[in-house]
Amino acid sequence: MKLQIFLLIFYFWSCIAFAQDFQLLGQQSFNTIAQVAQDRYGNIYVVEKDGVIHQFDSLGRKLLVYSPPTIAEVSLFEARNTVRLFAFYRDLQSYTLLNRFLTPIENYKFENENIGFVRLANLSADNQLWILDDVDFAIKKFNKNFNQIVLKTPLDLLFVENNYDINYLCEYQNQLFLNDRYTGILIFDNLGNFKRKITLTRGIEQFNFFNEEVYFLENNTIRFLHLYLTTERILPLPEQWKNKAKKVLCQKQRLFLFSEKEMVIFSHELH
Repeated sequence: MKLQIFLLIFYFWSCIAFAQDFQLLGQQSFNTIAQVAQDRYGNIYVVEKDGVIHQFDSLGRKLLVYSPPTIAEVSLFEARNTVRLFAFYRDLQSYTLLNRFLTPIENYKFENENIGFVRLANLSADNQLWILDDVDFAIKKFNKNFNQIVLKTPLDLLFVENNYDINYLCEYQNQLFLNDRYTGILIFDNLGNFKRKITLTRGIEQFNFFNEEVYFLENNTIRFLHLYLTTERILPLPEQWKNKAKKVLCQKQRLFLFSEKEMVIFSHELH
């Protein structure tokens, strides 16, 4: 009993210490933020609702801006590959690859008899594509060079109810992650076999990765869950950004928080 009380007190004061350990480094304003991402070098990408992509370095200094020739909302933006930035446009049923200078290097439109309507798409580790097809409600791995589906995993049995909203998928450390905004994160192996689910009482908008942890915003905190152990930790948000932050990106020494129209940068040592 005494040990439990001690742990509760320690956790309480640790949260306070974390909350006081933030120093504001800078901020940027935007029209409306739709997507955020970061690459392996710590560069930050902010995608506005009209498809304009802003690139910042890890100190928050603006580097480049990409304005697409056609105004369209980016449904998924992935920068983890670094040299091949991926922008998927659901309404256009197409994607664009950009190099690290935000110059388009490839445009592709989905036109295959085995693909109905692509809800989401993202790059795989072997430079193929993961696709979530709305028509037959399945995850598919697509080799565009041969224009063929190489893997398919139906999702009907994993979603027995129609109440779902899958808004993100990505491959990380040879696993495929799917976010259902209502229930949690589904994890598959790189062959599309279902492994487990991180069930959340309240769904999340977005998740990201820090080393071997997946993290996301929850109840005015950043919650970190280890991918291979049962450990987790919680980092309270800076007081002035509670009930305001919509998205978050973490680095070892910096924390990036995003509202609908603003990005702020805090210094914070994350281990």
